[in-house]
Amino acid sequence: ALGLKGPMLTLNQAGVAGEFAVARALALLRAGRASVVIACGVDELFPLLYETLVRLQVPSPRGSGPEACRPFDQRHNGPVLGEGATAVVLELPEHAQRRGAPMLAEVRSARWGGLPTRPGRFPIPCHGQHAVLDQALTEAAVCPEDVGMAYLSSCGEPQHDAIELACIADTFGPHGPLLTSVTHLTGEYGGLGTFRVAAAVVTVRQGISPTLDYL
Repeated sequence: ALGLKGPMLTLNQAGVAGEFAVARALALLRAGRASVVIACGVDELFPLLYETLVRLQVPSPRGSGPEACRPFDQRHNGPVLGEGATAVVLELPEHAQRRGAPMLAEVRSARWGGLPTRPGRFPIPCHGQHAVLDQALTEAAVCPEDVGMAYLSSCGEPQHDAIELACIADTFGPHGPLLTSVTHLTGEYGGLGTFRVAAAVVTVRQGISPTLDYL
């Protein structure tokens, strides 16, 4: 439709596929394989997937209580499934300047990694295991105390939320950045990470952020 040329990749990783798309776009730019990359996060909720996840008791509500997506809330009882699509354009600064495009934000670093665990199980949060955030901040030459806000994936899954908060606490300590999420606005879907990146750009440019009012 757009007549694009060059590498075309499809990435699939539960919870962070959208962030992976942005990270891979950054890698292509840094390697000189492209001057402009469109990073998309897209997911569609179709009947077979929904029915399978319901049979596995993945979505909210689990046990008791109403269906709701409550990231980091004491009453969280699973994610609410959603769907959507977001695309962001990443390009080299000199390319943007040549075509007169406004630069809305700069991607300073992108890091990824994992915690060891058994198949089908969540990792057990342990102090000192979460080096990815530290590596990202070091590469970006940003001090933890300079970070004012963090957009987390925070899907409302109790164990997932606990691991994410443990990662934040390891890097930032008790006085970390404001934590927020877009999941309570959209539901949880695989490409949501690209929307989180776009939301962070809006916050950087305009100071607008989604707020959480949970327990």
